[in-house]
Amino acid sequence: MSELSNIPGTGICLRPCLSSGAVTGGFDLTSFFDSFAYGNGYPTYSGANKINWQAVGTDKIRFGVYSQGKSSGSNVGYYSAVIPLRVQGNGGKDTVIVLYDRGPEGVSVGGDGIVYGNSATPTVYLGFTPTSVTFDPYNMSLATGTTLQTTVLATEITDFDVRPLDEKVKATLGLADYESAKSITLESGADGSSFVSSGLMKSMGSGNYTREIPSRQSVTFYRARVLLHSGEVLYSRVVRIAGVQPQPSVRLLANPVSGILRLRSQGDGNSFSYKIADFNGRILRRGTLNFNTLSEIDLKNLQKGQYLLTVQSGPWNQTIRFMLQ
Repeated sequence: MSELSNIPGTGICLRPCLSSGAVTGGFDLTSFFDSFAYGNGYPTYSGANKINWQAVGTDKIRFGVYSQGKSSGSNVGYYSAVIPLRVQGNGGKDTVIVLYDRGPEGVSVGGDGIVYGNSATPTVYLGFTPTSVTFDPYNMSLATGTTLQTTVLATEITDFDVRPLDEKVKATLGLADYESAKSITLESGADGSSFVSSGLMKSMGSGNYTREIPSRQSVTFYRARVLLHSGEVLYSRVVRIAGVQPQPSVRLLANPVSGILRLRSQGDGNSFSYKIADFNGRILRRGTLNFNTLSEIDLKNLQKGQYLLTVQSGPWNQTIRFMLQ
């Protein structure tokens, strides 16, 4: 593995002398050490993962960092990567801009010891018109990649967010010029690099879009894919949502019941306790049943009437009223 080096002109040092908790220019580098010191492999930004760039006016440049590939044998979900880019322009102008790809936390820009921003499409002031961008020509990082110049897009993503909502997640997107969009797809993936469609986002009017889908038990990464009428594609930033473990549940197969109380349960634990009580609070039955099975409780010798079934596993509990006939 090549040595991490200083990046000239940025005020940023990435030599191994830094401890895993080091902070440079006010930026916590812990995630970078987690990726490269404790993980295997390296990130790639080529093919479908190229770094996009476009001139903005006559003195700025906008980058697009939408996804990340990984080398063979990698065991890192998403690398917190440093991306040095050489930008050349009219009149022999030449500079190095450093992007920090932090995946779900966005992309930041570094320079003169300062790190700012968290957008997947950061815009940087140059003071000249860019004509070419080269990916890490001085081999200052552990990433590999290429760049792609794109045309000025007809619109841009103003906001993208995903939030848990009960047993679902809700994604929202804002577009500056929604009439330029042909379709908007919510994409999801398990590692922040590979994505598949999770369905079309619904227009709520005025450039706002939304989609709700069931939450997943494992960590999931989300992004929006905007297809323009021109055929060009925009990608939002990537949002990471922690896995949601479903609550245990019990349901009766019939109610009213006669003689036998049959119920079906689901849960991550091995078993749960139950008790049956009348409305005077007297416990008439109690025991233990296994989760994820069809269970039966004998109600022999109980009088007809209404009862309460209470089930519990750890802090979770559920009470069901049933009628014995």
